[in-house]
Amino acid sequence: MSIITSGTVSFTFSTKNNGAFPTALITHVNGYAYSGGGQTSWAYYWFIPGVTINTCTRYTTPTPPPVPPIEEIIPPEPAFSLKSAVWELDTADVGNVPDVAAAGNSYQASIKNLESNNLCVSYVTKGVKNQRYALGVSNGVIVQGGRRLFMMNGAAGGLLFYKLSLTSNDGVVANNFDFPAAAAKYITLSQAASGVANRSEMCWTPRINLFRNASTNAGMHTDTLNFIITPQA
Repeated sequence: MSIITSGTVSFTFSTKNNGAFPTALITHVNGYAYSGGGQTSWAYYWFIPGVTINTCTRYTTPTPPPVPPIEEIIPPEPAFSLKSAVWELDTADVGNVPDVAAAGNSYQASIKNLESNNLCVSYVTKGVKNQRYALGVSNGVIVQGGRRLFMMNGAAGGLLFYKLSLTSNDGVVANNFDFPAAAAKYITLSQAASGVANRSEMCWTPRINLFRNASTNAGMHTDTLNFIITPQA
């Protein structure tokens, strides 16, 4: 019989390249006798590297607890994939686009082939299970007429200002975005099945609203938006 009244037990194990489950199950059994009988008590402790801090997770049943799913211990990488989209606007009369310095609404542009040019993000479903993410745009922002806006470049230095709204195709208002954004907005990504095994997808329908200033002239205006996905700290 070995009796340990106090002290530290240390052990080392490797899971590198051997397919081992990265968890240790420690069994602690107390048995003692007394007049008229005896008694045994059990305790099982999970030790999960990188998850268990200071104390182990303790279970006091005579049957070992089930092994936690591997994705809860070591979540897979989300492996985000952003579908490229080209938002080509129908021709607009410059005279119909409000001046950015004037009070009032913007001009809502019409986007060609809108249904086939939604913004879509796909990812590993189990990789986003316990995390929230923000969709952002890394482009520079210009302030005109008290409004935060992006800008398209035209001929001869002309500028066309715009803002972008993304409406989530799942119908959940909380998953909509407006850019430029003053602060990051974090949402829970859908975990619904998609057409690709083990991956989910979310899509948004864009809306672009325009403003002009004295530099805006007739002709083609273009810009490229760079989207980023950021996990909540």
